[in-house]
Amino acid sequence: MLTQNLIRYSLRKDRLEPRYQDPNSLLLLKLAEELIQVYEEGIGQTLEELEEITQPIVNGYRWPLLAKGLNKLLLDRSTFRMENGERIDFRSNVFTLSTLRLAQSGLGNLEHYRQVVAQELNLDPDELGRQLFADLPDRQPLEKFPTLSPKALLETYNVALVQGLLLQSEWLELRFEEPKIAPRRLLFRHLKFCRLMIRVWPQEGNGWRIRVDGPLSILQNTRKYGLQLARLFPVICTLSKWRLEARLQLKEGPITTLIVDDSQGLKAHNPNLGIYIPTEFNHFSQAFAEQKGGWTLLKEAPLVKLEQQEWCVPDFSFQHTNGTKVHLELFHHWHETTLLRRLEQLTKNSGRVPLAIGVDRGLAKKKELIQPLATSPWFAQHGFVFNDFPPVKRVVQTLDGFLRT
Repeated sequence: MLTQNLIRYSLRKDRLEPRYQDPNSLLLLKLAEELIQVYEEGIGQTLEELEEITQPIVNGYRWPLLAKGLNKLLLDRSTFRMENGERIDFRSNVFTLSTLRLAQSGLGNLEHYRQVVAQELNLDPDELGRQLFADLPDRQPLEKFPTLSPKALLETYNVALVQGLLLQSEWLELRFEEPKIAPRRLLFRHLKFCRLMIRVWPQEGNGWRIRVDGPLSILQNTRKYGLQLARLFPVICTLSKWRLEARLQLKEGPITTLIVDDSQGLKAHNPNLGIYIPTEFNHFSQAFAEQKGGWTLLKEAPLVKLEQQEWCVPDFSFQHTNGTKVHLELFHHWHETTLLRRLEQLTKNSGRVPLAIGVDRGLAKKKELIQPLATSPWFAQHGFVFNDFPPVKRVVQTLDGFLRT
């Protein structure tokens, strides 16, 4: 993802226009090819060494900011080998030994002192110096680099421009039509995994309207929330027909509008786009499969209709051996507004919506929510509080509550 200082855009009255790059430009393709080649041939080289090689390429280009952005995206794709804790122990032993030798007389000059310490460790002085701080970030060797074509890198850059701008959004609204089930399902899965504050309404035909609160609309965890929102955008680019409008508040700048749609030909190149599942979801699924109750965790969680044509995206759906289906929606730290609305909706639709709700303990302790949760008949019967992620036993107990209604 591009950092704020690398995002290039223009302002046209109240509209913001990202400076997209032509992925077919021969000049840009040549730049992208040079940068990609550095990483393809750089396996085993340290971050520091890679920066020494890429710096002349970046600074030599007519628009260094653009070149820096492309290089940043390549670094994001790279995996550097992380040193384990043994390096800390090694450094501690070296410092202890060198302190003891420094207290002795007759060591001569600094070079002789280095040789004495290195010899006791059966190392060359230069090798000792290299290993001493090998766990620093710029000393980590490149271990993996999933390569891509120069054109794909330029297309990724255009997508990353929008992602960076969405980090400064108050809200966004997505309208799309998608006749195919797979892309539609992928979008709703990511909406669930990203834990965004959303409202969903079906439109005519295969159309949907989704309103998402941006990171500037919440008071805490704004960076984490913003990254989750930005992660959603490449999925949007896989839809057939779509239009996104976002309200942005630029740092020390005006409130402006960003409009992006399918006509701009934005393409995402993320190999994990369709298979990403958060670790906690996997752990919960595995643990739930081992429970001995009569409930089964369904593979896909369908949308649940609430009121006034609004739908919600549950985190999980379950089915009992007697045929009863129940959905579970989880509310995290920044879901205060969504939770209040959901409690009101469930109270109005009592008995008609099989939706259990789990509330993060930190959210439940907010003064604005203490009374609404305490006085909600629905939450008393079909809700629970959890830390980080709900335990299977507590979920099963809540699901069983629907068998008694």
